[in-house]
Amino acid sequence: MKERILVVEDETIITDDIKYCLEKSGYTVPDVAIYGKQAIENIAALCPDLVLIDMMIKGDSGTVHFDLFCVQGEAIFRIQDEGIGIPEADQQNLFNSFHRGSNVGKIPGHGLGLAIVKHYVELHGGEITFASKVGRGTTFIVSVPFQNN
Repeated sequence: MKERILVVEDETIITDDIKYCLEKSGYTVPDVAIYGKQAIENIAALCPDLVLIDMMIKGDSGTVHFDLFCVQGEAIFRIQDEGIGIPEADQQNLFNSFHRGSNVGKIPGHGLGLAIVKHYVELHGGEITFASKVGRGTTFIVSVPFQNN
């Protein structure tokens, strides 16, 4: 059985193409969400195996870009923000549970998110890397192998 994939895309013309390609490859696409709130509701209701997201988010920390590339049996996600960046002294512990950057101030969190992401990426045989500069932002690259039958 192929995985069930929820597609989240903020441009409706692109969603049809993504859905078509995934279904042609044998995946089930139970729904397509075009808004963040709709995506969250659909994730809770549908329990998909994978959520494919391609959205640009603007907020207090600038723009967040999310890209997906499929290259030679690998899905490569790039998440890039214009936020506060991660100090070099914090970078070696970034994926450790309960570690938070020294510059987060009052930004809420518990230091678990990236540890959990890394764990699940590695469970799928993938890898996560990043580059960051304080005051400029951070880019995460996640690569996960896949088989296209």
